[in-house]
Amino acid sequence: MKTILFVCTGNSCRSVMAAELFKKILGDKLAKVHVLSAGVGTIVGMRASEYTLKVLQKDGIDAIDHRSTPVTKKLLEESDLVIVMERFHKHRILEIAPHVKDKVYLLREFQKAPDEIIEPEILDPIGRPLEVYERSVDLIKEGLKDLFSWIKKEGWI
Repeated sequence: MKTILFVCTGNSCRSVMAAELFKKILGDKLAKVHVLSAGVGTIVGMRASEYTLKVLQKDGIDAIDHRSTPVTKKLLEESDLVIVMERFHKHRILEIAPHVKDKVYLLREFQKAPDEIIEPEILDPIGRPLEVYERSVDLIKEGLKDLFSWIKKEGWI
């Protein structure tokens, strides 16, 4: 079984959205891929933000039981692929575990023409209006479609 770790800052918005949406995309193939989320600047046990729950509910996903997990060296080493939302997350991960550099990617790097992407990072919506969360979830969904294609091509599923 392969493990994909989605990472953001607080593990209350973007990484939660990405992990939950990717689980839904995987559907019955979820038995072959373990999907986790964590944050580079969080503490254990925080809930997903109110607007994160709201945008996920639009896709039929209930993440009310989510609790934040901090990124650790062990978690990074046990993951086959680490997907981050911002370059800052990648830099922080490489401070913790420099040897995992070959498996850390921005989510939007999986899109078909990553050099043409105007917004390569998915910025933090925390504390912003619902519309910002909706924009974040749209960008995440775009990246997840291409990530799904990539893991299929790689034979993970």
